Amino acid sequence: MSENLEISKNQSYCILGLLIGISLVLKAYTYLTSPPTDLLKSMYVLALLLGLIIIVLVYALTKELTDNNIAALFASSLAMFIPLYSWKTVNFLNHTFAVILLLLTFLALMYVKETRYWRTLTVIPLILSLVHVYSLIFLPIILLYFLLTKLEKKEVSKREYIFAGVSAMFIIGIFIFLTSTPNLLIMTQEYVRVGYYSLAAENFSITKAFLIAGLLPVYLGAIGAYYAIPKKKKMALLMISACGIFLAAMLFNVIPITIGFPYLGLMLACFAGEVFVRFEKTILTSRIKEKLSSLTFALFVIIFVLNLLHFLKFIKY
Repeated sequence: MSENLEISKNQSYCILGLLIGISLVLKAYTYLTSPPTDLLKSMYVLALLLGLIIIVLVYALTKELTDNNIAALFASSLAMFIPLYSWKTVNFLNHTFAVILLLLTFLALMYVKETRYWRTLTVIPLILSLVHVYSLIFLPIILLYFLLTKLEKKEVSKREYIFAGVSAMFIIGIFIFLTSTPNLLIMTQEYVRVGYYSLAAENFSITKAFLIAGLLPVYLGAIGAYYAIPKKKKMALLMISACGIFLAAMLFNVIPITIGFPYLGLMLACFAGEVFVRFEKTILTSRIKEKLSSLTFALFVIIFVLNLLHFLKFIKY
């Protein structure tokens, strides 16, 4: 019986490096196509470079979800085309940093049981709470996650509960501090007001956000979520919780779509890894299983070309 297509860790890292290089070229093209003002140039370059880290995080999240290196690379190849925040977005650097920190928090929650340095990982949600007021969304996400693990009778370690509890204390504590005095409250309200209304004024809609992100990450991600849910893996439950909370927050206008959609899009890109797993299993049970390597390469090329054409068409939005 044929086995799944496998590549070594070194090969995975080489391909991941190639994806990061391609993403760097795309970000350079974005910069040249829509150059920022002189005052924002250095900050925008930093934000673009930080965005490269997200490709690695999507790889790690998808690897945890699917236990498949190639599926993780497939998800990363989709994620690198998902737009984050343009220089025209107020606090774009903070928003980009917050995406990275939230994805790191998700990874940390999955790994606290396996590492002896798990206490150190609580620094990640602490920094997140200092960087962005929308770190508060981690609270309903983690509550929904624990509810789903309870319903699915999944084992949750003591470390996971401690990590989640400490993270919640940091986030709530920082928020209370920032609203504890009239001056700090005014500063916090002004930060949210400026960020929120500047984004709301862009007149974004859910439809437009999905259109700019591309149909492939969205639809493949939705299909992948459908495949992932029956497996009942904890990572799948966590990402389903995140997708549900972010989608609800955007639909009910709690979070501007321009802020929330990169999170949702990246979660869906991770779920797209499950589509590759299903593709691989389908080929292996067919008469063309010997062609798996060639078909996989062709799939990556087709997905890349379609995403590139979409990127070039909607880059100015």
